[in-house]
Amino acid sequence: MSGHEREPIPLETLREWAASPDPLLNHLAFHTAFSHPGDVSGLDEEERLEICLRFLEAALAGRYGERIPDGPYVLAQTTLGWLRQLRSDERPESRAALDRILAMLERLARDGDDETREVVLLGVLEHAFEDEQTRALFAGWAQSPGLEGLYDEASRLAAG
Repeated sequence: MSGHEREPIPLETLREWAASPDPLLNHLAFHTAFSHPGDVSGLDEEERLEICLRFLEAALAGRYGERIPDGPYVLAQTTLGWLRQLRSDERPESRAALDRILAMLERLARDGDDETREVVLLGVLEHAFEDEQTRALFAGWAQSPGLEGLYDEASRLAAG
């Protein structure tokens, strides 16, 4: 086998990693589903999305602490990159994924503690607002109770 080929990963193994109480296995499940979904025979887009979002939501909320290689801000940048990729993809499944990511970020912004809200603000929104197309994804936050403060702060940070 050359250095570029990877062994296929059984879907059941990926599911075990994603459901494990071990944060490193959760991270491995995310990385595999996010970056190498073709390595998992039988992994459909819905399950891939669920594994990725469940991991990202926990990570951005700081639930893994220092127990995984990437901290919340690194994973916030991963989330932002994913949003940017999906926003220009016209396929219905990409739009559905985009909507689910935005819903996750809104949940974190509404329900998260101050640290989580700061990760959403500084890790995602501030940089998303530097680009009009990505900023437009969050337009509804400008008039939404509980979110308008983050929207305004992200606008200020992106402008300055």
